[in-house]
Amino acid sequence: MKLSSKIYLIYFSVAVISIGILAGFYLSQRADSFKEAEEPVALVEAKVVGEPYIYTTLTKSLKGQNQAGEDVDLLDLKGKVWVFAQFYSRCPECAKDNIIVLRELQEMFRDNPKFHIVSITVDPEMDTPEWMADFSNQLSIDTSKWWLMRTDKDELLEYGQDQLKYNRFEKSATPGQIAHDMRIAVFDDELQMRGMFNLFNIDQSKEPERYAYEKDKLVKHIEWCLAN
Repeated sequence: MKLSSKIYLIYFSVAVISIGILAGFYLSQRADSFKEAEEPVALVEAKVVGEPYIYTTLTKSLKGQNQAGEDVDLLDLKGKVWVFAQFYSRCPECAKDNIIVLRELQEMFRDNPKFHIVSITVDPEMDTPEWMADFSNQLSIDTSKWWLMRTDKDELLEYGQDQLKYNRFEKSATPGQIAHDMRIAVFDDELQMRGMFNLFNIDQSKEPERYAYEKDKLVKHIEWCLAN
């Protein structure tokens, strides 16, 4: 074999070996990264660090009636710490998600006279005063602490986007359903929104730790507002 051929063979062999070593190292690193990604991330307890951000402040009135037929206005809640959510009676997600969370909050803060809940229907034509009263009784809702509120649909649509910073609600592609914002908002006693939480977007059965973490943040924001 010629000298030049031997030299070429040596260089070629070294190159092949080097590529093999590098490929093996790369694959081992990728395997480690996938292994790390598959391991669940430890979630720390949610904490409100400092003063929560102010999303918006209510400056305009939104009047309607609660489940007892009483005239109410969101501006009357100044001095209260309250949570807000949209709903309608035929909404399956409302029944299995937000309403459950709101009932838990009602029990958690039942003894605090400063705490309040507002659930406002996006379908006042279907959710009649009679239905709202019956629904309230079924859930053992204390009307003095939790309003199931009805108001003009067009007025709510404008108010929701302008004052509450909620997404526009509209007819869903599913017959008889309404696509609406499922977030739960927290307001302090100065009518300032201090947080918005979308537990609906988290599959509790698949991501229980993440769901619990976000729910704990919701509670922590309420507690901060009640303490300040």
